[in-house]
Amino acid sequence: MATNGGDKKVIPEHLENDNRDVADLWKQALKEYKGIVGFDLQPKFNNVQAMIDFGTNEMNSFHKFRHNTKKVDKLRSLFAANIDYIEKGAQHLISAAVPAFPPAAAIGTAITYLLSACRQVSADYDVVVVFFDDMNSFLQRVVILETRLPPHKAYQNCLMDVFTSFLTLTGYAHKYIELGRFKKWITNLLEGEDSDLGGARKKMDKSLARLQNATEFAILGNSEELKKMSAELQINQTAHTQMLEEQKEVMFNISQDTGSIRSDVAKLLKAFTEQNAKHDHKGKPSNQDAGKPASANQVRNRMPDIEGEGHEYKVLKETLIPDTCTWVFSQPEWEAWIKQDGESTALKPVLALSGLPGTGKSHLAASVYDKLYSIASEDTTQRTCVTQFYYREQQKDLSWFKSGLINTISQVVDQSVPLCERINAEMVRDEVYYNVFVWRDLLLKILGPAFNKDSPNRLFLLFDGLDEMVDFPEFLEFVRLAREQKFRMTIVVTTRPDLLQQLTEKFEVSTIEVTKEKQLQDFKTLVWHRINDLSYLKKFSRYVQQRIAEKVEEVSPNLLYAEHTLERLNALGREGAVLQVLARPMPETLHGVYEIMLDECQRRMPVARQQIASKLLHWIAFAYRVLSLDEVTSLLVYLSKDDSFDLEEIPEVASKFLKVGDPAFDAQSRELANKDTSTGSIDDLEKEEAASDNQDKMYNDGALPVKFKERSMRAFFRDAASGNSQWHLKASEAHRQILLGCVDLVKPEPLGPGYKISDGLRLYAAYRLISHSSQLVWEDYTSPERAEVMEGLAMALSHTDFAETLSRTGMTYTRGLKSILNDRMAVWAESLKVPEIASLLSSDAAAWWADVAADPRKCRYGMLKGYVRRLYAAADLGEALTAYKLIYGLSGTSGLDHLLVDSAKRNFPDEASAPATTVSENTLNGDENAENQATEDLGEQRSSLGLPGIFDEIEMNATAYRAVGEIFYNYGFYKPADSMCTKAFELCRSTDDVKEKFKTSILRSKVLWKLQEKDKAIEVISDCVKDIETADVPASLKRSALLAKAELEGKLKMRDAAAKSYAGAKAIDPTGTTSGDALEGEIELFEKAADYAGYFRTLKSWSPIDRLTWMAWNYCNQGHERHDKLRSLAIREGEVDFLIDAYKDAIRFLDRLNSGAPLRLELAVTYFRAKGDLENARKTLDEIFASTSGGYPYSITDEEPQTMMQRLVNVMSDVLYEIFRGSRDPKVKQEALESLKGIMNRPLSLSVPIYTSLDLVYRRIVLASMCLKMGQASEFQERLQSVLDDCFAGLTDKVSWNDGQNMEKLAHALMVLSKALPDGQDIQRYARIVISAMFSKITHVTEEELELWERANQSSDGSDDESDDEDTEDTDSEGVVAIKRVGTIEGLAPYETMASIGSGKKSSPRDEGDLGNPEIVVCSCDGGICNPVAAFAWWGHSVVHYCTECSTTLICELCYKARHDPEMVGSPTVMHFCDKRHSYIKLPVEGWQGIKDGVMRLEGEEPVKFDDFLKRLQNDICRDAWDRYWAGA
Repeated sequence: MATNGGDKKVIPEHLENDNRDVADLWKQALKEYKGIVGFDLQPKFNNVQAMIDFGTNEMNSFHKFRHNTKKVDKLRSLFAANIDYIEKGAQHLISAAVPAFPPAAAIGTAITYLLSACRQVSADYDVVVVFFDDMNSFLQRVVILETRLPPHKAYQNCLMDVFTSFLTLTGYAHKYIELGRFKKWITNLLEGEDSDLGGARKKMDKSLARLQNATEFAILGNSEELKKMSAELQINQTAHTQMLEEQKEVMFNISQDTGSIRSDVAKLLKAFTEQNAKHDHKGKPSNQDAGKPASANQVRNRMPDIEGEGHEYKVLKETLIPDTCTWVFSQPEWEAWIKQDGESTALKPVLALSGLPGTGKSHLAASVYDKLYSIASEDTTQRTCVTQFYYREQQKDLSWFKSGLINTISQVVDQSVPLCERINAEMVRDEVYYNVFVWRDLLLKILGPAFNKDSPNRLFLLFDGLDEMVDFPEFLEFVRLAREQKFRMTIVVTTRPDLLQQLTEKFEVSTIEVTKEKQLQDFKTLVWHRINDLSYLKKFSRYVQQRIAEKVEEVSPNLLYAEHTLERLNALGREGAVLQVLARPMPETLHGVYEIMLDECQRRMPVARQQIASKLLHWIAFAYRVLSLDEVTSLLVYLSKDDSFDLEEIPEVASKFLKVGDPAFDAQSRELANKDTSTGSIDDLEKEEAASDNQDKMYNDGALPVKFKERSMRAFFRDAASGNSQWHLKASEAHRQILLGCVDLVKPEPLGPGYKISDGLRLYAAYRLISHSSQLVWEDYTSPERAEVMEGLAMALSHTDFAETLSRTGMTYTRGLKSILNDRMAVWAESLKVPEIASLLSSDAAAWWADVAADPRKCRYGMLKGYVRRLYAAADLGEALTAYKLIYGLSGTSGLDHLLVDSAKRNFPDEASAPATTVSENTLNGDENAENQATEDLGEQRSSLGLPGIFDEIEMNATAYRAVGEIFYNYGFYKPADSMCTKAFELCRSTDDVKEKFKTSILRSKVLWKLQEKDKAIEVISDCVKDIETADVPASLKRSALLAKAELEGKLKMRDAAAKSYAGAKAIDPTGTTSGDALEGEIELFEKAADYAGYFRTLKSWSPIDRLTWMAWNYCNQGHERHDKLRSLAIREGEVDFLIDAYKDAIRFLDRLNSGAPLRLELAVTYFRAKGDLENARKTLDEIFASTSGGYPYSITDEEPQTMMQRLVNVMSDVLYEIFRGSRDPKVKQEALESLKGIMNRPLSLSVPIYTSLDLVYRRIVLASMCLKMGQASEFQERLQSVLDDCFAGLTDKVSWNDGQNMEKLAHALMVLSKALPDGQDIQRYARIVISAMFSKITHVTEEELELWERANQSSDGSDDESDDEDTEDTDSEGVVAIKRVGTIEGLAPYETMASIGSGKKSSPRDEGDLGNPEIVVCSCDGGICNPVAAFAWWGHSVVHYCTECSTTLICELCYKARHDPEMVGSPTVMHFCDKRHSYIKLPVEGWQGIKDGVMRLEGEEPVKFDDFLKRLQNDICRDAWDRYWAGA
């Protein structure tokens, strides 16, 4: 139809000639995307919802915020909105002729790929959000424009340009994420800088502007629509600009804060490392895998970490050729063995797969495991489990039998929900003591009960490689115990024939021999698989291939032989050459193949390199552990004397015999395996903040192990039976050559300046030098070789370099194990009489051996002197103690105790002859005591008195005297320490050593204080700091001096001066970190003076990092008491808001280490108890429950997750119960009840082990109370009765430590029951009687308990006890009672404190019968008012109150009066929680006289056996109470 000239144009002129095809445009866009990211976009999702679900799942897996619901929700909404906008914006393209993968689906898929990339590299959350926010604004504009476009091809092209540019932008974003440059791009975006990604964004902006112009043209005649569109676009642009400005400010703040935060956290980590290293924690990091029982991690996290567990199976599965290793299932032995399953009472024999090396036993084991697992999977009840473990002799964790059993438990709980619950229940039983490092405990106390002879459960255990187990007798003992106890465990093993006989001699064994005849089909499959896979063989003619297959199948004795033969033939590369080889005789054994491989290496390698290669192979074969690639490279540098020499210089040897790393373990897998998601490190922070600089580090393979390709190769080099040759050394010669190498490598610069030798290799050389010498066979060597060994040993053992390097390996000596080195050296010293050998020794070596010949103990003199020199140069107490322990240990193992003893008696005869004063020196067993007396050993502490002048030739300078003085002070020898300080001062004056003068002054001030010379002590430290501003010493040392001065001033009650010194310490070293004990000393200045305004003024003056240091210092021992006191004072002073902000600051730091949970719990308690803010308390607790744990203690605080978990559950129970009690809305009450029921299914609950069921009893009591109120009578009885049953069971078990807690919980449960009865006063009295017995002894202590207590007491001995310092005086304060040992206030009964009970100065009353161990039964007051905190381990004359509403246990009379009669005690401010609204019972019950010899006595009543009382209470009283409960309509 013709148009006249007046008609309006449909499209603008610049689009009229746009004849591009929309399908071509999109095809080009997809091609460009592939060019950017490297792969095609393929349809992956059936609909938009599937796309959104996938993206959401990826977000939930983000390492940085997977448990932050708000962050996930925000990103999820942005992602869903973007997908929605893409769908709407592409409506005009639906009708266009586009490919099968249309723009909306393709771009949505590209965005999900982008999310996957973000997850894989742990991209920063804020950066991802900025990108999606930015794209969201663009897509909104597209939708605004698209809805107004007419259906014209030119407009479709214009719209397609926008979508193609968006796809290109998504591709570049994906690329930048993978390269770790995404964050940099965001910065460039905000700053306007250019890049590929920035250019793509500009192109999209330009395309969008073009679309906007076209749209405006299309609606030009509709002014209203144009005005509306302009308004929408303006709103969009304003919001977009505002978002970019906000993000720019955020990014700027992040960049400003990151450096200081990272620096501060680094200081914290360093400061807390030494403190936390004292606590012996063990946990296993592991994330919950899909499909496994929810609580499996609770068990796994109890178990020690087994490095490499599961990896061997993965390698075997990846290398297993399809359709092989199935022949075993057709063997009559297998069929007979597997059919015995029907006989439930019969014990299956051990199934053994036995074969020579190279027969593929490990692959068979993997196949058998798969078969058994498939059988077990048919058991829908999950009562049958199959586990596997692969022993490997060169991997420490995979070589011990116990590792297999540890891993077995982890696999069982992963496979079966009922067994996971059973094992969990067994592990939390209070009377079950087990050590996870002792396999007998794991078998008899954990696995055994789950698979006992009467259980329906069945366990198949597969152990591969018994011949690689270093403690095979332990396995035999395991089999004996399992069969003796008739556990329903079936064992499958693989082994070489030599061990099989030991197994068959003791147990019934069904053996399947692995022979070539049985494996014939596997031979054929393997051969053809390799022929069709190897680069040259697969190209050969079928005739040659058939010839190869026939010959290899004929001559190969085992599968490994066939593998190597085929690879050798492939290396020839020519059919003619291959046929010639096939025509010649082939080697008969696998070792023969290895010989040919060596010959081929020699033909292509210069002689010099042959020698290097041979030595390398023997080092790898005979080393006591696997060497890393860095160590092997350094070894090659040492052997070649060429710092550029590496494995690439000997490619034939490297490719034929060695492997670097393992298959199925790429760089990303290694990083994931090594990442600990529960604790953090400064390395993690570095990776986050400088990702682009660290991307390559993940691929650094220097730490990868270098091993032989197979174990048979290692045996080939180790088992040389004949004489030595270049490539075959007898074991004794190999060890000799390695020993000589070690002698060189322990030197600081083995090859001289310029050659870099790995520190790991040097440390190995030092640690194993003596070990390699123990393998020498003297008779095997010629005289020159013996001389060479003697020269090397003389050089190493007489030189301090060896001792210095050895001291850095973590070497320790067990004094009870006497070294046999002395005897060997005495034998070798006889060679000095051989003229030929003597003539080859240097004069120094000859003299050294002459001394050893006269007294073999002198062979250790050089090492001892090296350790002494290290001690004399120690910078601090830590270094000095490390060196001294090496000296003392080596002296004991080498028979050189007399050196320390004689020197000690010369130096300090009075102290040396004094009796031992510490438990640690008196608790040696009889044998050790006898031995000590025979050798005149003075013990570790008194032997240190021999350190000064132990060797006349080693001169002592000021540093040496000060270092020895540090040790004397540490061991409590104050007068000797003072003499050391005096000598150090004299030398400092003569040498003008200002640095040592400072250190010595600090030490001497402490020593003088201990000697009660207090004025002199303050004089010494004051003199030290008088010119501190100009002193030429490090700022950290100045800080230490001022802190020492402040500490003394505080003890002398010079509060103002001390405060000034503390402030000066921080001012003089502003970049340093103040230690927790120093901060505690500073804050105590104000606490002791009751200057609480000054207390908080000081806290506010501290930097956030100092406040965190103080809050976290010694948290796992004193943290709870410190924070309770802090909250109490904050309430008193009106500083609760400040305290909340301080906790938030601290948490912000700790969250960067994934360790904020402990202080987040303190914040929640503060919201709850100090502020009465239930909403924020619950919200904060929810954040903790949403986190996870790997079982390791939290960084900085060193709080164990299970310790925190028990407190966390109780606090959440209290918070929810208060919400429940305070609401009159049944919906709110029901929601609180359901929430409390569900908290044990939260992520943290499912990953933290619970060590005793007592930890969760209070929650169960609260649940019962809630059910009572909600009218759920049956559930109320069920829940409360289960608590009663557990408490009664705990009171009748064989352990005593849990008695007090069980009585307290039983009483609480009885009080709940009494409230359910209209006349429950009688039940309340029983509750009072029960809880009155909480300090009494009702169960005899078991031997296991005694052993544990003794171990705990010994571990706490030797600590520096500051109790004699005058820092424990108490002062009066308004509203807070001040007490010394026993609290008193007019009208109130006196009470004990934790200090008085722990001191032992207060004897327990005689009229309370048999009392429990005070250290076990002691309870502190939970009232929050008394200061110091009242404590109870007996009743005495105290009046105590017990809250029956919450987790608060005992409240002293003072705290009770503060709630009910505040005027009487000064009207203190009481916490919002557990106030006068709660109900209390008064303790002890009237007439309580305790329990004596198991008989309970109440005044005015007949004595009754406590066991009989409990039985009556359980069987009569409680049953009658339930009858009364259900009585009536």
